[in-house]
Amino acid sequence: MEIPQQLEGRVQKVLDLLNKKLLRADPRLEQIATTLAGATRVAARDRDGGVSLRLVPLKSWDLLSKTEIILRNEPDWPWLPLQRHGQGVQSLSVIFLFQAFVEQSSSRALRAGEYASACA
Repeated sequence: MEIPQQLEGRVQKVLDLLNKKLLRADPRLEQIATTLAGATRVAARDRDGGVSLRLVPLKSWDLLSKTEIILRNEPDWPWLPLQRHGQGVQSLSVIFLFQAFVEQSSSRALRAGEYASACA
């Protein structure tokens, strides 16, 4: 997946802000981080290290790597991960996922062809 650098920077700022807000939501988390900081004092001996808890992924790619397909069959039913559905729905999803892959690959190949002909 190609994420524009500017968008990735904005996502990183949002993730950092969300992490700070979640850490402030429960004072026990700050206490846990303070206790964990003891490990840096032992490992680095006479240097002060630092510890931070990450409640959300550090990098946007970590977030994207957890992408999953969720769906519901009726508007008033709950959203469920694909693995919670039956074999029929899972098989259909694989077919449609393959179709989406082919469409994306074709589109990318066409763009590359247009670029190559423009450069010639």
